[in-house]
Amino acid sequence: MPEHLSACLLPAWVEPVAVFRCLEDGGSDVFWLDAGADARTGWSFIGRGTIAELPSEVRLDAASPDATLPPFSGGWVGWLDYESGARAAGAPVFESTTEGGSWLRATHVVAFDHDAGQAWALADAEGLDAWTDALAAV
Repeated sequence: MPEHLSACLLPAWVEPVAVFRCLEDGGSDVFWLDAGADARTGWSFIGRGTIAELPSEVRLDAASPDATLPPFSGGWVGWLDYESGARAAGAPVFESTTEGGSWLRATHVVAFDHDAGQAWALADAEGLDAWTDALAAV
């Protein structure tokens, strides 16, 4: 699976809540990274993915290499528990034999540009047309 997803500007805005509910109906491996309630600026991302372990070496891309595209173009979405995050930052923590967290490798995403009032479909190149068509039905 490619790390970077292909992007397509949707012809019309889709409501984030409707996208999330549609994805949630299809399974529990969904995420919603939000710019805030009633956001008028910034970006929000809703999508689904496959459960995956976070690789030991992950690079942080602060922005898409193409400023005309959404700033998230694929990769992992997830969380670490407090102890795992603190340990990674070098803080003293209670010793545990397990790492806590959950990770999804994003496969289908909708990026919402609140400033421009635009929504983008993101998926691998082979599945982008089908994902765009599915979003048009939401």
